[in-house]
Amino acid sequence: MCNSSRAYYAAFCSAHNHLRDKDSDQNIPKPGDVHGYVRKQFKSSKNKVRREIGEDLARLVAKRNLADYEDDMVALQDLDGETYLALNWSQEVISDLSQL
Repeated sequence: MCNSSRAYYAAFCSAHNHLRDKDSDQNIPKPGDVHGYVRKQFKSSKNKVRREIGEDLARLVAKRNLADYEDDMVALQDLDGETYLALNWSQEVISDLSQL
């Protein structure tokens, strides 16, 4: 189920780089809480598209954590469906970022 993890990182890195390069955010923390910081910056925005990015990142990190750390993920019957969701959310994040 590493596809959920890869989908998350594609979206996260795109969002992180947007904050750094397009928004010139100088407050991005170093490794540690960078993931939470990026999600929060988007989720707490007044801009609807940015909030949607934050929500999709939150969904993706939940799937990523499940895929990377939970043995129960292997027991899921619909791995293809789970992968589809993760890839779709990742694509939405990247598409939405291009609109900003």
